[in-house]
Amino acid sequence: MLFQTGHVKLLFATETFAMGVNMPARTVVFDDITKFDGLQSRSLAPAEYIQMAGRAGRRGLDDTGTVIILCKDGVPDQMTLKAMMLGTPQKLSSQFRLTYAMILSLLRAATVSVEGMMQRSFREFHQVCQADNYRKQLQLAEKEYSEKCTVPLSSHLAPLATFYDTAVAYIDVLNEIMPILLNQPKVVKEFAPGKVLILSAGPYINQLGVFLNGNGPRLTPYKVLVLDTVKEDTVRYNFDVDENWFKDAAVGPTCASAVQELSRVSHAVRTGATTLDRISLTQSLAISTGDILHALDKMNKLKAELDSLKKATDIANFKSEFAVVYERKQTERNRDKYKRLLSFESLALYPDYQRRLLVLRELNYIDEHDNVIIKGRVACGMGTNELIISELVFRNVFTDKDPAEIAALLSCFVFQAKTRVDQVLTDKLAAGVAAIQAIDEELSAIESKYLVGQFEGQGERLNFGLVRVVYEWALEKPFAEIVELTDVQEGIIVRCIQQLHELLVDVKDAAVGIGDTMLQAKMMEASTAIKRDIVFAASLYTTQRETITI
Repeated sequence: MLFQTGHVKLLFATETFAMGVNMPARTVVFDDITKFDGLQSRSLAPAEYIQMAGRAGRRGLDDTGTVIILCKDGVPDQMTLKAMMLGTPQKLSSQFRLTYAMILSLLRAATVSVEGMMQRSFREFHQVCQADNYRKQLQLAEKEYSEKCTVPLSSHLAPLATFYDTAVAYIDVLNEIMPILLNQPKVVKEFAPGKVLILSAGPYINQLGVFLNGNGPRLTPYKVLVLDTVKEDTVRYNFDVDENWFKDAAVGPTCASAVQELSRVSHAVRTGATTLDRISLTQSLAISTGDILHALDKMNKLKAELDSLKKATDIANFKSEFAVVYERKQTERNRDKYKRLLSFESLALYPDYQRRLLVLRELNYIDEHDNVIIKGRVACGMGTNELIISELVFRNVFTDKDPAEIAALLSCFVFQAKTRVDQVLTDKLAAGVAAIQAIDEELSAIESKYLVGQFEGQGERLNFGLVRVVYEWALEKPFAEIVELTDVQEGIIVRCIQQLHELLVDVKDAAVGIGDTMLQAKMMEASTAIKRDIVFAASLYTTQRETITI
């Protein structure tokens, strides 16, 4: 405020000062153009530099603004400065996430649905922009379907139709899991230039190729040498090297040798004269999430089903018969694709929404018709960790605890920092910690069952590092004494206790909702016990001066 009014002429500040604060200056000085982002020391991103440097120059007061970079360790190189000042800004990505409390609140509301909320998020902006184009494509697909698919498919073609459906499902799962498999460390080590691969791309189906490098664009990162067997002799696989294949230089002996050797190996494998030692991609996979495990299981089942359906393809006129099935199925698939793109199922978070509904049903927060029942209404009022806190309330974990112990145990939901100090807990506190951990493990098991994972960047759900500190504070110990119990900074302790007060109010409201007057009284007493002294002192910067009238 003093800087804004002009009383402070020179202000030392962190980059937070430049984020959305209406405090322009005549000159901005960078002490350093590198920062530690929690993982590594790096140069400022273009958006960060522009945001801070943009403070230089006051509208209506200065014709220009001045930006100075202190070169204490030498002048930065031109490439670093160019990337920082003129580089491509970081792409905006939606941070919208579905929480259980949001789902329950929207299920109770009549004005907007969960699907409608997801559709209005920035994450679905591109999908909404394409909606008109999808409708036009759907009309064309519907017209093509009515022309080609009005007559039922012949009964003798039913096995081929089943084979097509299974093969398409298998390919979809394979395309979903293959990028994950190819990024596994064990597989990456095998991708050395010269490695022989079996690939399927475009007209090249299950064909041998030689891996060159993985420096291509994001969607097609791998460069592979493949023999053009579509146009050449499909039996001999013997190719003459064409000079027109290479634009910049003549064919070298190494490349010519690689082409001829690949031709020889391809022909030998096709005729059965030799076999290749294959590397199992699935065995190298370090399974860490339920989604990957589920996809692998589904892929294996579809592969086994395909093997059992292969006998349906052993017919004399297979190509002509399957062409009829293929054309019809492709038409149906094209129509269904645009129907799906215009439905809620195309929303990026729709699968996560469906999985979270299954969790809520199993825990009895909603009924089979997705109506919110009493446990769900209580969870709606929780800001964070709605499921586990609601379970603590309904399982009477706090019944035998006094207010100070309840406040201490609930601190595990608001404390996020790290501490290396081992706490000495009372027996009742230790029992409460064990009960909370047991419930958390039970909820985690249910979420894993339905493939619900944590958000990207989300920290641990429980952190008991400040239990003893909050317990002593609730027993009216001075602030100077409780800070000696931990290595956590004072400001973090203050913020944690302030957030804990908000959580206690939420739990008190939950107790009112279920008619538990004893828990309500304990929450009010715990809230009163921690809301005192310096932790809840009025801010020096926001408190207005009282007017004294004589």
